[in-house]
Amino acid sequence: MDVKASISCLCLLLPALSLAADGAAPVRIYDLPGHGRLEFSVPAAWKEEINRPQGDLPPTIEFSPAAGNEFSVQITPLFSPAGDPDYNQMKKIRPLLEEIGRKQLEASVEKEITLQKIKGTEAAGYYFTVTDRAPKKDEWTYLTEGAAGVGDLLVSFTILTNSLDSGELRQALRLIESCRQIKPTDKPQVPPGR
Repeated sequence: MDVKASISCLCLLLPALSLAADGAAPVRIYDLPGHGRLEFSVPAAWKEEINRPQGDLPPTIEFSPAAGNEFSVQITPLFSPAGDPDYNQMKKIRPLLEEIGRKQLEASVEKEITLQKIKGTEAAGYYFTVTDRAPKKDEWTYLTEGAAGVGDLLVSFTILTNSLDSGELRQALRLIESCRQIKPTDKPQVPPGR
């Protein structure tokens, strides 16, 4: 057995093992033409699909389990075409979500919408969860919908699940909390000593 090769392999594996031990989800980065990049921590096992409309319209990023159809997390980073600086402020997000929520009540068990705050280092907004009164086969039971201001973006999200206790909803909300915009003028952070 080559001891040098074994030590080299171990040195390469240590950072990955410590990441796994910390439970830290890997960071994924998405380019937004004209608006820099959006990054967030996504569970490693989640697969992704990106739907990029033609033109300069923002993409929709969808996450789902590696196998099966237990959940769907759909994220669309929006921006103000007019450059309105208040576009993604909490005072504007709240009435927007209240209006969206009222429409969802028509098919929901709930009789009113309860908005919850979502807050990360850079993300701040609201979300609500409703229960489908009569889900059809192959449809999800729970809908969580929300939006958070991140940089100059409004990150709109929809989380569809069949259970509120399975962990996917909590993971998806942590994903939104971890959102960060890297603007085109921002320089990438270089770790000290490099």
